[in-house]
Amino acid sequence: MKNLRTFDQFVSESLDESSSHRRYTMTLTKMVNYLKEIAELYRDVRFMIPADYHGQSSHECQIDEAIKGIRELDVAHKKNKDKLLFYVWNIAGKNISYHDTQNLVKGGIKAIRDLSKSKSSVFTNSPYLTTISVSMESPAINSFGQAMSNGDYGSLD
Repeated sequence: MKNLRTFDQFVSESLDESSSHRRYTMTLTKMVNYLKEIAELYRDVRFMIPADYHGQSSHECQIDEAIKGIRELDVAHKKNKDKLLFYVWNIAGKNISYHDTQNLVKGGIKAIRDLSKSKSSVFTNSPYLTTISVSMESPAINSFGQAMSNGDYGSLD
């Protein structure tokens, strides 16, 4: 029992570089290339991309609409001199475990290429990626989220 953390220790732990919750952010150009490569490897894949300036909602689309959407978001943030970065926060698929999809999120495009090469789609139970969920972060988005948490915009009830 001496290795158990108290609730306060658990709540106040920081997310460092070795954390499994670390975001692997990338610029617009890298994200576009990432999405294009996934679309080449998995023809039927769909993308969940942010649908508004703060990324509070998202919508599902094909590759062309996904690229157009994230480019529009990047332009909107650049107009406000707000550096925007994108990241993949979830990958869903058929015949693939949640643990494996999280490893794909952490491993980036190399892990997805390796999965595509090692698990051919010849068999009916081969893993196949169906949805890639993309989100974004920027100083404006982070400060908006902090202000919402602080109740600056009223009660969240």
